[in-house]
Amino acid sequence: MASRNLGGFGVMLIDTPSPQNRVVLDGNGEPEIEYTLSDADKVRFRQGVAQAVRIMFRAGAKQVFLPTNEDILDRNTTGDLRPLVLTESRQADAVEKNLLFVPNRSIVTSAHLQATNKLGASASDSVVSKDFKVWGTEGLYVVDGSVFPTSIGANPMQSIYTFAKIFADRQIP
Repeated sequence: MASRNLGGFGVMLIDTPSPQNRVVLDGNGEPEIEYTLSDADKVRFRQGVAQAVRIMFRAGAKQVFLPTNEDILDRNTTGDLRPLVLTESRQADAVEKNLLFVPNRSIVTSAHLQATNKLGASASDSVVSKDFKVWGTEGLYVVDGSVFPTSIGANPMQSIYTFAKIFADRQIP
């Protein structure tokens, strides 16, 4: 198969901020991500994935692969680690109805992690102070996309550059 016969898609979801979505340390002191999509986010995400499937078939796709082994098509799958292969556009309706984003059964990724070390006015509601210092530490600063109070919904590079410039200007007389 020639590469000109391959295509792909991604669906971008700006998820709803939740204080339960965060990075924590497990019992061994190792970082662990705690993240759950809200029910409303799942609905919007399902709609986006289904629409992307429809677009792929309208563009001439013969098969569309989804990174999930959830039983979306009511075929009583065994949960084997294989992508779901769709073969016709109408199957997008089943995706929109049945995709649940079950942990360890559907792959959800992020290109620009943000808001895990929120910047704020007090240690009670943030990790980082307005001067980028981690609350309760000496000499520990965070200057990256993790200090956003929530996802900015776009590529964060320009904002990160701006934060770095502000930090540098304050640190270097």
